[in-house]
Amino acid sequence: MGTKSFNYSYLAKRFVTMPFILVLAMCSVIYLISDMIYTMHHEVAYVKNINKILAKTATTQNTELINAQVKNISQLSPQIESINFFPTTMAQTVNNDDLTLGNIFFGDYYGLNVPVVLQLNYQTSNDQTHVNQLIGYINTTLNLQYIRKHWFHDNLPMFAVIIIASMISLMLMLMALKKATKRLPLLEELSKKALQDEPIDQNAYQQNKDNQAVWLYEQALFYLLNKEKKLQYALDKATSEISFINDAKLQQQEQSANFQSSLTQELKLSLDDVQAGLTLLENQYVSNEQKSAIEMIGFGVNDLNAKLNQLIQLNHLEKGQIGIEAQKFNPAILLSNLIDRFQNDAREKNILLSVKSYHADYILEGDAQKIQLIISSMLENALKFTDNGSVTITSQIQHLEKNIRWTIQVIDTGIGMDKAHLHDIFQPFFQINPNHKHSTNPNTIGLFLAKRYADIIHGDIEVDSQLGHGTTFRLHVLLKDWNSHSEQNVLQGKKFAIWYKNEAVLSQAKRLINTGVDISTFKDSELLFDFLQNNHVEMLIITFKIPHEQVLKIAKRLREFEQKRNFRTLITYFYQPKYLTALDAEKLKTAGVDYFENAIELDTSLHAYIERLIQYVR
Repeated sequence: MGTKSFNYSYLAKRFVTMPFILVLAMCSVIYLISDMIYTMHHEVAYVKNINKILAKTATTQNTELINAQVKNISQLSPQIESINFFPTTMAQTVNNDDLTLGNIFFGDYYGLNVPVVLQLNYQTSNDQTHVNQLIGYINTTLNLQYIRKHWFHDNLPMFAVIIIASMISLMLMLMALKKATKRLPLLEELSKKALQDEPIDQNAYQQNKDNQAVWLYEQALFYLLNKEKKLQYALDKATSEISFINDAKLQQQEQSANFQSSLTQELKLSLDDVQAGLTLLENQYVSNEQKSAIEMIGFGVNDLNAKLNQLIQLNHLEKGQIGIEAQKFNPAILLSNLIDRFQNDAREKNILLSVKSYHADYILEGDAQKIQLIISSMLENALKFTDNGSVTITSQIQHLEKNIRWTIQVIDTGIGMDKAHLHDIFQPFFQINPNHKHSTNPNTIGLFLAKRYADIIHGDIEVDSQLGHGTTFRLHVLLKDWNSHSEQNVLQGKKFAIWYKNEAVLSQAKRLINTGVDISTFKDSELLFDFLQNNHVEMLIITFKIPHEQVLKIAKRLREFEQKRNFRTLITYFYQPKYLTALDAEKLKTAGVDYFENAIELDTSLHAYIERLIQYVR
């Protein structure tokens, strides 16, 4: 239903004229009915009194007096149509019905009957006896038409005065309303322009100050619009400056990261050349002194190569290129494989390496590759600083409300460390004792990278140690039970498209693949639009790295195209609040964006939003 225009004629009709007429009509009807009923009952009571007088006169049997009374009553009371006497022989024709509403408003005549009783006295031997004898009835007929006509004639002047006074009051109210609403069309026009974000020139409107409240509203609207315009200009300027600073900072970071990546790659190439040269020297005949030198150079090359690998992974972490790759895995098999890999190193140092599981067999869902790297680093660190005794891995599983907490402990009987160094061990390339060489194992990472990987998968690493009594590393990570996975295959046969700018979203998309959905990822907007035109895609997910101006364009194009077919793609936009104003969000909604998700609260692996996305497309 369309919105009514907020103008004088609408207000006058809806809130003044119609209610006033309805109230006036209702009051008039109530007065007419009550006063007519009162008048009729008054006339009936008057006639009853006359009938009683005539009945008493009739008992005297004075014919002249009766005729004089009847004549006088007929002259003074024209509403009385007739007065008759009925003897008892005609009693069956006499009745005295009640006065009803039908008689009051629509009847022509109404008759009233009073009995005439003659009192007779009889003298007996003992006493005197009184006997009442009914000799007839006095019947008086009222002319109801005359009474109604006379009532209307008497009340006509009052009706005229009331109607004239009511019309004058209505005219005065309408004149006051018209004066109070004469600027409403202007206010309506200004409001429409403000809602449509159109420019408003205050000087283009005639502004005559008066005492109307509407004028105050209009002035307030102009003031707020001008203030909003200034604030919007200042905000746009500040946003532009912040965007310029962020772009410059991002560009500087990218240049620094690219330089670091290029330098690391160049160093690795140089190290590969050195390694190749050392391999050639090993195949040549060399003296024992030269062989020792070659081994020292080879160890240094391997150590430097391991550090460069860690720098490369650290660079990927800082660029946000490493995300969660969720998959199903068996925790018992994962730990068993790790034991087999490090068993030779343990035998060489005569150390007992074992694993203890305090749970049944499970199939869990999580990033098994990163968990394996973290445990490998803790296990390698334990073997490196343990010269005798044992290294034990314990595994425990705790059921929470929605997830499973997996706790892995690596307990060694090594040299331990002072509590002052517990936080330093997670710093890059930190080393308590320089005599202990860095790891050259390409299948492990340093403890500082293990800590960063644990943060990515929403885990936590704890360490307890006592100097001379060994160290315990403890990893807590929240996972899902694959066998009771409620999301598994719930989107089987559905097709999603993801418009991204950051490579990390590709690993996030694999979380959605577990639900059975078919995912296509795009960086180029034109390729994306061609795909949407030629495929029935249930949902388009747009990451927060895509500017909202580009989202606005693609949403408009898609909605225009969908008018030609009977299928609609849901659009979900992950946004950052500081880069999206309320006005921009409203424009995106108008263009056809269905859902908005706050990217600041976004779970890296999309765990927190899977159920919501499922509800959108079900």
